[in-house]
Order: sequence, then C-alpha cells, then structure tokens
Amino acid sequence: MGMVLANQLRHPAIITYRELSSPHPMSAVATAVPAGLLVAKGSKLKLAKKTGEVTVTHLVIAIDLGKTINPMGARAQMVGGIMMGYGAALMEEVLFNEKGIMKNPNYNQYKLPRLSNLPEKLTVKLVETPDETGPFGARCIAEHPSISIPPAIMNAIQDATGVDLFEIPVKPKELLSKLRGDHNGDN
Repeated sequence: MGMVLANQLRHPAIITYRELSSPHPMSAVATAVPAGLLVAKGSKLKLAKKTGEVTVTHLVIAIDLGKTINPMGARAQMVGGIMMGYGAALMEEVLFNEKGIMKNPNYNQYKLPRLSNLPEKLTVKLVETPDETGPFGARCIAEHPSISIPPAIMNAIQDATGVDLFEIPVKPKELLSKLRGDHNGDN
C-alpha cells in the first residue's frame, strides 16, 4: 500500500503568537487561527501489466480535525476531495492542439471521475486532537483530502512496479513504456 504522510511533524516546536487571541467560547471569533493539520493517506491498486491501466481498489485517509463539529459533512467533504485527487491522478487532463486551442473543452471530452470510479473500498478516519486556537477546538479540512491522493496513488504504483512517476495524470501508455524500460521522455 503506497502511503503519503502530509505535514508530518519532525521537530516539535512551541510557537507563541503575540497578536492572536483565543476564540471566544460562544462565538468562536478570534483574531486568527494558526492551526496545523496532520493527514495520512494510502492507496492499494491493481495494475494491468498488458495495458498499463491502473485500478485503485482501496483508498485510506485519516485526518486530524481537532474537534469534528459535523461528522457527516466532514466525511462527505473528504470523499469529494478524494475523488478530486483521484481524478487528478488518473484521469483529468486539459489538452491543446498545435494552435493552442483546447481540444477537450466540454464534459463529453474532458474525463472526470464518476461514482463508478470509486475504489472498491474507501476508508475515512476522523481523528480528534482538539486545537485550543480553533473554533470549538476544530481545525479546517480545506483541500487536504485531495492534495496528496495523487502522490499516494503514484507511490502505490512505484511500490508495485519499481517505476517512479512524476507527472499526472498517470497515462497507461506512458506507464507501459516505463515498465518495458523505454526511458525516452523521462523527467
């Protein structure tokens, strides 16, 4: 299983913010919320060695939200972010012709992930380590569910094949070429 750990804390530090106030217990208003976020993601996949087609069978994400205020909403946002990352890793690509005109300007031509592309298994873990600077002890989710899904998928491909990839989306033809040892066009 390929694994990416984003925002990993290597050296604990104490930081003092002089101009910041703690959030008010009822309104959650503060001058700023300097919260860090810890996210871990992993992927398991199947690779068709004849075609280069990658099928993600299991995606895992664990995120420390501080205090989860709306668990159903948090899970939904995380699943949406996972699908965005999945699309970026394996499907979505803006194509241009030699004159610079977009070749796939509509949803009939631009590949987006669909529900049918969801992995067989999706594991979402909400970790709670309250943050005293966040409203009610919470941290934001933001783009964290999507930004490291491509590296998690690419790491799983590397684990399975020994091939390092550095561009997204992962294209079956290019993956096959690298699997066969054709190193033309390497980064």
